[in-house]
Amino acid sequence: MNRTAQLYDNVAIGSLVIDSLVRELTQISLAKSILILPLLLHDPIIKRFSTSAKFRSIDEFLIKERINLGDVNLRMENMLPLTINSISILLDLNRIRQEGSTLVSIPLEEPVRNIDVGERAKKILKIIQKSSFLFKEEDSSTYLKFNIAL
Repeated sequence: MNRTAQLYDNVAIGSLVIDSLVRELTQISLAKSILILPLLLHDPIIKRFSTSAKFRSIDEFLIKERINLGDVNLRMENMLPLTINSISILLDLNRIRQEGSTLVSIPLEEPVRNIDVGERAKKILKIIQKSSFLFKEEDSSTYLKFNIAL
């Protein structure tokens, strides 16, 4: 029997995405780190950032794109185990370190070799820099704008 299972959101992709974003920003608060996967693994967001459109703020993005982000809170809750496991792996691999309530990128001693990460992961990695503004505002402002219940 030939069965193929597509593992859409898994620890490998989660770790890769979190690592790439923390490297882009150099650091991120733990509060915002749990929003990385619910936002950047969301297909409509990946699709929007894959276009030539440019955004300067969360407000501009939400107004122009009108993506239904009402389920960010639910996706955050559902992806919390994946996020925690991904962060844990990155800590164990010394890719990031925790300083208080912040995750900090650890500079690489060796350059990363080209590896085939799959088409979906490639699409996500291409939007990291373009989407990094989503994680640059204050924690409370970010949570408010995405309607995250605390």
